[in-house]
Amino acid sequence: MYEQTVRLNDNEKVLRVNSNTGEIIGDVKKRLNHIPDNKALHKFDSFAKVNDKAIEFLESVLSNEELGIVMKMISRADYDTNVMLPLNDESSYRDLANEFKLNKNKITTIFGKLFDLGVYAQVRVANGVYKNYWTLNPYISWKGRLIEKSIAIYFKNTIIAKQVS
Repeated sequence: MYEQTVRLNDNEKVLRVNSNTGEIIGDVKKRLNHIPDNKALHKFDSFAKVNDKAIEFLESVLSNEELGIVMKMISRADYDTNVMLPLNDESSYRDLANEFKLNKNKITTIFGKLFDLGVYAQVRVANGVYKNYWTLNPYISWKGRLIEKSIAIYFKNTIIAKQVS
């Protein structure tokens, strides 16, 4: 008999295999990391991971009002996609003004600046019917465990991505 140490990703499982026959015998239970008595895991979908470097950069180039809009966008981002429903290109100035508590005369200027910095992307997808939505830059904040490469690629050349990479 011999022992082997195996390192696994979160989505992998060790199986016991008979080395003589190659037969799979069954699951070997993955040992959970030891969690101290005074600590607990949090598994809440409502938590967002925020990149401190990105926020520091945004604080240097945005007004407090504009930074507040970014914070509200972070709270609107969906788990695992960062899509900020119901925000999209078809949102009226009135809807955006109400959502972000802004004067509607500032909408074009502020959202233009945020878009130019790469805070969000305006995505239009055709699946038989056109669908518009806005996605928050995952280099600023992310809700979820793993970032989809197909989402991150939209933002890899943005000003923010260059500041934090």
